[in-house]
Amino acid sequence: MKTLLSRATGTLIACSLLVLMSAGVDAAALDTPAITAIEAGTAKIELMVTAGATGAPGGFSVWWMTTDEYAANGYVWPSALTSIVTEASFTGTPVVNVFAGMASSFQLGPHESIYVQIGDIFDEMGVTATDYEELDPATGYVFCVFANQTGAWEQSGFSPTIGAGTSSGSGCHHTIGYWKNHESVWAGVGLTLGTNFYNTAQLLSILNQPSGGNGLLILGHQLIAAKLNVLVLGADPSPVAAEIAAADALIGALVIPPVGADWVDPSTVTVTSETLDDYNNGLSGGGCGTTATEEASWGTLKELFR
Repeated sequence: MKTLLSRATGTLIACSLLVLMSAGVDAAALDTPAITAIEAGTAKIELMVTAGATGAPGGFSVWWMTTDEYAANGYVWPSALTSIVTEASFTGTPVVNVFAGMASSFQLGPHESIYVQIGDIFDEMGVTATDYEELDPATGYVFCVFANQTGAWEQSGFSPTIGAGTSSGSGCHHTIGYWKNHESVWAGVGLTLGTNFYNTAQLLSILNQPSGGNGLLILGHQLIAAKLNVLVLGADPSPVAAEIAAADALIGALVIPPVGADWVDPSTVTVTSETLDDYNNGLSGGGCGTTATEEASWGTLKELFR
């Protein structure tokens, strides 16, 4: 059950009325979608996008920037994309963030809703963005959304602006973006994923490989982060012990790209990978224990995970 985000910041402020100036554009042809903040972790904010009566036949686009950048720009959006604005266009079919009761495609019908996780689009399919990186922890952001038409440079008006902020985290739960950008924190550490052992260089190559819809990579990314949180930072593994065991069992003897070339259907990993992602974002509870730095300690943890 998703809960409304309690850390949403700011008030609803109308976006600038942005209209494409090229020929044939009619911003009034599509109803403006609505956007709602649902929950936030240390590196992602989940939004619910709901189409208007005309739907979003060509998908929709989300704009965001930090609240500081928004304030510096006079609490208005630029008239066109600039370096302070990030855009993600959701046009296809998601394979990572898939939730029961939500639309199965970003091309929304009338009044259909779907969850998107800004900061967690690196592995998602059907998305084109100006930046695929995670959000910064303990940072406020503002968001707008507009609907797109199929096969035409036509968009709806922009939604009202909403504000939401990422959490500061516990210090022992970090995401895949953190681990692939802080190699010095875990240099020399290797992990067993499934039944195969991977050294640091191999794990980094996996973390930096976009999924391309491969469930083995989607799951592998979250499993690496979860195990590093436990091994290196001493995070309590109990909230996700069952999911870690399930992930290892599903991977089995398969070798994760680019180290190997195996593949699994992304639909088989959706629930497990999302649970691990929430854990890595500090959304699943569990405190920080004693950091396990010795191989013997990790051996004990591996037994717990199997």
